[in-house]
Amino acid sequence: MAKHLLFAVLIGTSLSAQAYTIEQIGGSISHPWGVAQVSETEVLVTARAGALLHIDLTTGVQQAIKPAPRVSSFRQGGMLDVAYDSESEQVYICYSKPGSAGTGLAVASGRLVDDRLEGLTDIFVSNHSSGSGAHFGCRLVLDGDHLYASLGDRGERENAQDVSNHAGSILRFNLRSPERANTQERWLPEHYSIGHRSPQGMALQPQTGLLWAHEHGPRGGDEINLIRQNGNYGWPVVSYGKEYVGGDIGLDYSPEGYQDPLWIWDPSIAPSGMTFYDADMFPQW
Repeated sequence: MAKHLLFAVLIGTSLSAQAYTIEQIGGSISHPWGVAQVSETEVLVTARAGALLHIDLTTGVQQAIKPAPRVSSFRQGGMLDVAYDSESEQVYICYSKPGSAGTGLAVASGRLVDDRLEGLTDIFVSNHSSGSGAHFGCRLVLDGDHLYASLGDRGERENAQDVSNHAGSILRFNLRSPERANTQERWLPEHYSIGHRSPQGMALQPQTGLLWAHEHGPRGGDEINLIRQNGNYGWPVVSYGKEYVGGDIGLDYSPEGYQDPLWIWDPSIAPSGMTFYDADMFPQW
């Protein structure tokens, strides 16, 4: 089903009925997933089937960026998030990468020049591949010299506590010089936190620089978490949701050594993107 890229335009000063309208900019996009702002009038948008689009917000004109990574597009996988560094003009793409052992997750980078990506190459490929089409995660956040990437457990919950693979974790990369993302002896160097199910929303809080994330729980138990270095967020040892067929999954509290969520939704709301908004469109906030 075609989805639309929509932008809200304020036409009043309150949030009462008819306070603002929604306008479609440009043509329809099938399953848009990630958006990155290039300038006041330009954005990059991923289409899950495998396209990266450059969209002019004033004219609505869409132009496909070439080359783009070859993706494995099935179920929840495909061309997922995109991030843009305005200083270096580097574009970062998180996507599901096909391989002989199944589908893994990768982050590719290239420099945006007009409607081309120069020097496009993978800067990270996960060490876990699977035939599953679920729980990719794949949200990206830039923070100075660092890039954060969220990886889901790929529908295999034991991955989230297995520190020998990348699935079910949030990773941090230093884009300038190699460094460990944690101080844990047994963890992989890229692990920043572990114990995640399917984190699809992640953002930096503007006032504090803290990293926030939310993730999909099972039947209930969607979470908002404040992401800390070395943190274990519990899945599946701790879960506030239930099995789809009924019954508990794990503990409904976080014992010592596990990070408790700041908020849970039960029933689930299935959150995807996440952002902090501190302008004037919604004064009640």
